[in-house]
Amino acid sequence: MARAGLFICTLTFLLTGFFSQLPGQSLAEMQKWHVAAEKGGLAEVDKAIRQYEDVLVSNPANALARVYLGSSQTLRSRALGYGPEKLRTLRLGGDLMDAAVVAAPKDPLVRLIRAVNFLQIPTVFGKRAVAHADFDILLVAIKEKDLTLTPDERGAIYYFGGVSLQQRKRKSEARAAWQEGLKIAEDKNLISKLKKKVP
Repeated sequence: MARAGLFICTLTFLLTGFFSQLPGQSLAEMQKWHVAAEKGGLAEVDKAIRQYEDVLVSNPANALARVYLGSSQTLRSRALGYGPEKLRTLRLGGDLMDAAVVAAPKDPLVRLIRAVNFLQIPTVFGKRAVAHADFDILLVAIKEKDLTLTPDERGAIYYFGGVSLQQRKRKSEARAAWQEGLKIAEDKNLISKLKKKVP
């Protein structure tokens, strides 16, 4: 699948390592499905979609599966040629991610996956404001002591939250977010990305 497609999702950056400490084998499997979908072609994306749909058949309340399903539909949209089907698939992906956040508004990982997706969808589709609002929520939420997040999950919020702030011309706040991320990040890949933002 071409990386130069119109709709680009970079959740592999998030999913390989940062969320590896999530409890339960099924969650680890869901991460692997998405990574395989992003690295593969349309067949791998469709396979991941079926897998998430199967999870939701047995557990309709699984917000993480729903947000991954929505993200996978976004991946699918970038593989399709321009036309109604591409737009329909993109909108379906967005609707699924919205539903996941509505179902689990206090789950930072669910919100983060939507936010990263929406941050990268072209502004013409009107999702950028939702992404910015998500990161405003997340950048406050990660300061709560009772919020269960690993250092790299927090670092990822600071990294992408900084990108969100940068897009809004809030340069000093973006830099502060990246600096906070550098204080806590443990993953070498994440640290490298943060250092590029804060030379």
